Amino acid sequence: MFIKLAVRIGLLLSFSILCACGPNAQKGLDPYNASQIELKSLPATTNMQRHTGPFAAGASLNFTAELKPIDPSPLKNVQLDTTHKVVEIAP
Repeated sequence: MFIKLAVRIGLLLSFSILCACGPNAQKGLDPYNASQIELKSLPATTNMQRHTGPFAAGASLNFTAELKPIDPSPLKNVQLDTTHKVVEIAP
C-alpha cells in the first residue's frame, strides 16, 4: 500500500513539474523582426571643422587581429572619420 502511494505521489510530482516546463510565454517576440524594432536614433551631425583626433575611436572597435569580448555597455559609441581626398600617383 505504501509503495503504491509513493508511486502515485511521484507521478503527480513528475506531472506537475512537466506542466511547469511549458513553452516560453514570450515566444511571439522576435528581437530581429524589422516591424518590432524601434529606430529612434538621432540624425548624424556634420560640420566643416577638420577632425584632428584618431580616424577610428570607440570601445566596441577592435584594432588588432585577436578576438576580444564585446563591450558590455548597452550604448556603444563608434566614431569613424572619413576623408575625401584625391591620391595623385606619379606617371
